[in-house]
Amino acid sequence: MRRFLVPLVVLYLLSAAGCSVDDGARGFEVSRDERLAQVKPEKPVRIQLKRNAKGVYSWEIRGDNVDRILEADRKLRQSLSRHQ
Repeated sequence: MRRFLVPLVVLYLLSAAGCSVDDGARGFEVSRDERLAQVKPEKPVRIQLKRNAKGVYSWEIRGDNVDRILEADRKLRQSLSRHQ
């Protein structure tokens, strides 16, 4: 049994000496793109639809983007004008 154990340990030590931890890390570089760090998701437009006792609709639209608020208002007006 000693005949097999000694060469096995020697081979293990030789193979472990040939490997180094820095081999995998060499050539790996991390860079940060500042444009990606500044991207924030847009908040959605919030619409609160109301209807009074006479059946007349009104709404409140809230959001950060004025263009999206105006587009939502236009779509609501078109949709309600078709159904009246």
